Order: sequence, then structure tokens, then C-alpha cells
Amino acid sequence: MYSEPDASFTSVAFDPTGSRLVTTKSWAGQPDLSVPELQVWAWERGEVVRTVDTVAGRAVFSPD
Repeated sequence: MYSEPDASFTSVAFDPTGSRLVTTKSWAGQPDLSVPELQVWAWERGEVVRTVDTVAGRAVFSPD
């Protein structure tokens, strides 16, 4: 599903329906907040459906 040298997920969260997954990542040797990217996945297909350029240290969904 995901392969990027020197990168790893730092946070993952499923949406309330379980159909989407949000991830944040970091690069080897860099603090979490140095990566301005959040990705939304259609996880069952293994596809990124949206990339948001924002500083995000943690992926979460609001219950509402």
C-alpha cells in the first residue's frame, strides 16, 4: 500500500464509517511536524484519495 524510502507513518485514524483512513508521516531524522502532509486513503483499495498540505502531527476524526 505504501512505500517511500526513509518515511514512516506517525499517526493513523479511521473515519467513523471505517471507509477512510487518515495518515501523517515523518522522515528519518526529522521531527513529526516537519512534514506538511496529511493523506486520506480509500484503504480497502490502497489508494490515496486526497493529500492535504498542512502541518499535522496527529491524525484524528471528530465524532460529529
